[in-house]
Amino acid sequence: MKSSTSIKKLVSLLLVAAMVFAFAFAFASCKKDNVNVDTDGDGKPDVNIDTDGDKEPDVNIDTDGDEKPDVNVDTDGDEKPDVNIDTDGDGNPDELFPGIGEDGIELPIIPLD
Repeated sequence: MKSSTSIKKLVSLLLVAAMVFAFAFAFASCKKDNVNVDTDGDGKPDVNIDTDGDKEPDVNIDTDGDEKPDVNVDTDGDEKPDVNIDTDGDGNPDELFPGIGEDGIELPIIPLD
């Protein structure tokens, strides 16, 4: 009886481990597929743009899956974030409009925290 219970526990543990591995693999694959997404069909990436080749989005990051940038938004096409900038790498914007002013006057960086 003891060996039957041990075998059942081992099989259960292996099934759980297999499911965790499968989920982790699917999540990692999904994340890589969501880099450099062309949302308007012009052949150029619009969302989750990877500017440094590390397969992680750097600019125009879509955090809620609506195919619209939410963090590190590039408004002028220079592949540098201009709005909702994440300065500490936590995935949340820390600065709303840094350095943008009327008539070329630069404003101080305003932290959101």
